[in-house]
Amino acid sequence: MSLALRIPLNQSFEIHQLLRSPGRFRFSRRPPDFISAEHCKEWALKILLVTSPHLNHSVFLTKADRTTTSDSTRYAQNFVPMGLISVACAVKLEATVKIADINKAINQHLLPMSRDFYDETANWLLGYGADLIGFMTEADSYHHLLRTCTAIKARSPQTLTLLGGVHASTVHDETLRNFQDVDLIVRGEGEKPFYSLIKTLKSGGNLAEVNNLSYRDGSRIASTALLPLIDDLDTLPFPDFPCFEMTPDDIIYLEVGRGCPFKCNFCFTASYWQRKHRIKSPARVMRELSYFKTEYGRTDFNFTHDLLTTDRRWVIDFCRQLSATDLNVTWTCSSRTDTIDEEQIYWMRRAGCREIYFGVETGTSQMQTKIDKNLDLDNAQYIIGKSTEAGIGVTVGFIAGLPGESAVSLRGTLNKAFYYLSLPESTVHLFGFSPNRGSPHFEQIKAELIFDDHFVDFPLSDEVHAENCRLMQRHFEMFSRYSRLASYEDLDVGVIRAADEFFPMVNALRQLLLRIYARGIDLLDLLIAWTETIASKNRQRGSPSARLYQGTLNNFLGFLEIYLSTKDLLDVATAEMIRWELHKNVFRTETNPPPFVQSSETEETSGEHKLYTNPSILTDYFEHASEFLPENNTLKAGTFAFYARRDGTPSVAYLEEIALLILELAKQGIVGNELLDEIEKFVDDPNDDSLSGRHALASLIEQLENTDLLIPATLSNEVMIEMNATHEGIKRGYIPHVM
Repeated sequence: MSLALRIPLNQSFEIHQLLRSPGRFRFSRRPPDFISAEHCKEWALKILLVTSPHLNHSVFLTKADRTTTSDSTRYAQNFVPMGLISVACAVKLEATVKIADINKAINQHLLPMSRDFYDETANWLLGYGADLIGFMTEADSYHHLLRTCTAIKARSPQTLTLLGGVHASTVHDETLRNFQDVDLIVRGEGEKPFYSLIKTLKSGGNLAEVNNLSYRDGSRIASTALLPLIDDLDTLPFPDFPCFEMTPDDIIYLEVGRGCPFKCNFCFTASYWQRKHRIKSPARVMRELSYFKTEYGRTDFNFTHDLLTTDRRWVIDFCRQLSATDLNVTWTCSSRTDTIDEEQIYWMRRAGCREIYFGVETGTSQMQTKIDKNLDLDNAQYIIGKSTEAGIGVTVGFIAGLPGESAVSLRGTLNKAFYYLSLPESTVHLFGFSPNRGSPHFEQIKAELIFDDHFVDFPLSDEVHAENCRLMQRHFEMFSRYSRLASYEDLDVGVIRAADEFFPMVNALRQLLLRIYARGIDLLDLLIAWTETIASKNRQRGSPSARLYQGTLNNFLGFLEIYLSTKDLLDVATAEMIRWELHKNVFRTETNPPPFVQSSETEETSGEHKLYTNPSILTDYFEHASEFLPENNTLKAGTFAFYARRDGTPSVAYLEEIALLILELAKQGIVGNELLDEIEKFVDDPNDDSLSGRHALASLIEQLENTDLLIPATLSNEVMIEMNATHEGIKRGYIPHVM
């Protein structure tokens, strides 16, 4: 037996702190030479890779910013960090790697939405006991990561901090020069250089020999040469998940390829991938799909590739092969309208494609030329239409406020956007232009930019937001994402700022806005009026400038009612639609389930359980429902119930008079048989057979239970009635409140 096997490695030797010297990092104690290769993992460097905070913008449509975590708000978006997993797999034989999901921690309220966020995040990450903590970076959250690094170093100076990804690569020199709490930045494609870095750290070697690395060498910032891009993406490590805890609600962005060959002058990711299109083989992609389905039961994926449809032959070959399997998965992807045709659309649909993102960007040919996108807008309309006809959903992206934007071009963009909004299974995004360092035209427009503190961010407090804004202003080019053009020829800058938050509301109120548009409204005039209204309201409320143009759906619905009245366009049906959306919005805002109660002793022994009207119900009468509910155009005027189901899901139900009566009788709680007896007293049909009539009523009661309009609550009457009256967050107006 070898000496190595007789020594309890995990007790005798541990990795201790890392010591720094110019151009080198090394261990203070290295494992002895007699440790055999099969035990190398006992000596693995402990690495923690961390997802970037990814804000869930939709919560701000219905909720005011909150500074506590006492509610169920999910401020972050959960996703599977395939890039980090790929990097982790590349070094798994050299290091012990874990991935910490900061977004899950936010949503689970392990990290507070307060000024303590950075300190608590640092404590949480250091709890993993890692020697090196590496962060993926995005422009939107770079400030949060830098402040987190500062908090980490304040507590554990010996812990190495590392950044990687597109944004850190773009601003690597300025970051290391100005932020001493960042030790290392891996630039560009990360798998090979990260592996080399870990080998070098373990051996105490020279960092100058690691490609794609930026670091401090004494007083200077050193940046080593970039490796060539990986030609064959099938050689990338196969996804492996011991280092990451995936949950069913994590969105999977499956990386199928890298790089876009086009040169849109506002885009900075194309240059990151050197405008080189690369893609995995169909066999490799299908192997990954099969793995996720077999091991985790996942059947829906978002294919990550800036431009999946670059290679027409690959797309058709892949889709033919995938459709011939029994995987039965669905997926989304991104495309340009000039790199896809009807044959590709046909095969993509057969292979399970459920949605395509098309970046149209602007609605006029003049602006297409100015941004070097050069799409034929008529062809774009044709291709996107063919996609929806094939049964593929579309998301169409536009940008407001691009350099050279005017009232004419923005009006054209809005009109195009609403055309696409009218298509089935469509979503439209309209983003305010944010210049990015690394984009082809950045240097040309840099002198025209100003810092803009109007952006949606995690609600860590107004004080923290102000601190972050000062940080960004001091290092303007590092945070160009938060800048705007200072002026436009004939547009107020505020309109561009408000455009960021405009289309999330439009998508949520699609049928209402399309009805208004069909009546000939000028969309630019609507956007300008909303901009002025919400800015005035927020100034009156004393809101900080960062939230000057932010409004909720309730704000927007109230504005629409007044705006349409002044234009003499508020007919009765449109007014009803606004009221309908206001009722729906009660349950967009509060998705808490109705109260749950336990059985009383009396009911447990008797075996009889009382039925109660769901205490969340809000009802209203709509005369013109058939006009704005086209999928239910057989419905006549009637009463609708808006309510939260027992799992908290918002729902709407059409109620006949007999259903209204049942819900009224059950408000105080009533046993099922007694409820039937009471209802029969109100049913006076001499031609009705009593048994069949009672059976029909029983079936109706069962239906009301199945839809959670009746809840089998089993506590005493007094407790349930009190809950019915005081359930927090639900607007009053219970059955039979008919208007």
